[in-house]
Amino acid sequence: MQNAILVHHSANPMYPSRTISTFATVLLMLAACKHPTPGDLPPTSATEGDTNPTAPPMSSSDPTLPTTSLPTTGGGDDPVWEGCLGTADGVNSAFVHQCAGTGTAIVRFDVEVSGNPVVIPPFPPRPVTFGPGVEGESYEEPKVMACCAPAFDDEEDMVLQPHYMACYRDLAEQACRSLWSQILALKDNPDVPNVANPQLQNLADWVAEHQLECFTELWKNSGAIDHEPQNATDFFTLNRTWVLGEGADTLNIKNVEFEIQDAEVSDIFIPANAATWGLCRSASDNNDFHFLEVDPSDGYVFTLFEGDAELLGPGTPAYEGSAEFSANSFISTHDSEVGVWIDALQLDTAEPAVITNGTTSTTVDRARVALLHAVHATPVGTFLFEIDPGGAQFFVSGFADGEASVETVYNASTIEIDRAPPMLVDPEYVWTVSPFDLVYEDANEDEWTLAIGTLIFSP
Repeated sequence: MQNAILVHHSANPMYPSRTISTFATVLLMLAACKHPTPGDLPPTSATEGDTNPTAPPMSSSDPTLPTTSLPTTGGGDDPVWEGCLGTADGVNSAFVHQCAGTGTAIVRFDVEVSGNPVVIPPFPPRPVTFGPGVEGESYEEPKVMACCAPAFDDEEDMVLQPHYMACYRDLAEQACRSLWSQILALKDNPDVPNVANPQLQNLADWVAEHQLECFTELWKNSGAIDHEPQNATDFFTLNRTWVLGEGADTLNIKNVEFEIQDAEVSDIFIPANAATWGLCRSASDNNDFHFLEVDPSDGYVFTLFEGDAELLGPGTPAYEGSAEFSANSFISTHDSEVGVWIDALQLDTAEPAVITNGTTSTTVDRARVALLHAVHATPVGTFLFEIDPGGAQFFVSGFADGEASVETVYNASTIEIDRAPPMLVDPEYVWTVSPFDLVYEDANEDEWTLAIGTLIFSP
């Protein structure tokens, strides 16, 4: 259902308009988007002299590309490559492998006012752990993955199998995609001067539109693309700093850098039971999972009892779609002196959903609507709270037709949140979120409405 939002822009657009003709064209041809975004994996080659390339220039020795042009028969009707798929070719597939490892991400920038520097403390490094057993991650939803066949052999040396460097390719991509959300998260950092805080959105917009440059820096310029392990102990460690340059500077934010320190892949996992292996078409098949990861915080977490949504688009007949949200959806809250904080709100579709206008249709395999940042709900009655229109920013992510995408949108109507029954012993109560709309205009100035139905959460 939410695929419509995934390929268009909210009223507060994250990205400049893509080169497209109509919404229907984009809906059915997601890969035709010209600007790389946090939801798009750059293809594996670029046309020389192209002023708007859609891919980093990759060498033919890229170890995460297919190693043979002869597919073999795999699960289902899809031919399976012998090697690792970096990007989708629309035909072949391989097997999902979950990569495990650690690393550290650091964001730096200076703040200037009237040309004079403002001293701010360094932002703390962000340690990252990924792989089996990590909270919020699973084989079905890996933070970092490799799309390879045959399956990884845990009895052979990890480093000498192509899956190893394939993990680094996705690690570089996911690091770049995380920068967008790390910058937006700094809006809540009191060390960012007020004069610069609103400009973090401009910086995030620039980063979203220059994912290609980040990926090229971390994957190609770091030497990862050319690393071919020579023996079982020839491990690779990703250490690289991307200097964003003057193009990323805002009025008060200058000299932005993004550094990845000591990022290493330590293990690769695929289930022992081949019947449970997931098929993938590229290393970007996980791009809608963890780019903007929701943190349920230390507050009370309530799971969804019931909830759904409907999509209504423009045109005659109009594009429409609907879906129910799964029991994996949740809300996390904690009380404040006045009101309540909604720390997290995440809604996952339960089953694939279809968007159609009666003639043209597409299937969205999975989609997620989630609150981007914690938001404060103001009390308006006994155990009744509200969030004003435009007060909550959501991201919508999804996977359809082999492509993953992410967009952001704000609430267009008031969000009412009711806590009942009015018992004073937490957390023995139920949260009910009344229906609200996410509305935006696309590049053609057509209006789309994602109507979130009543949501009921219980302990």
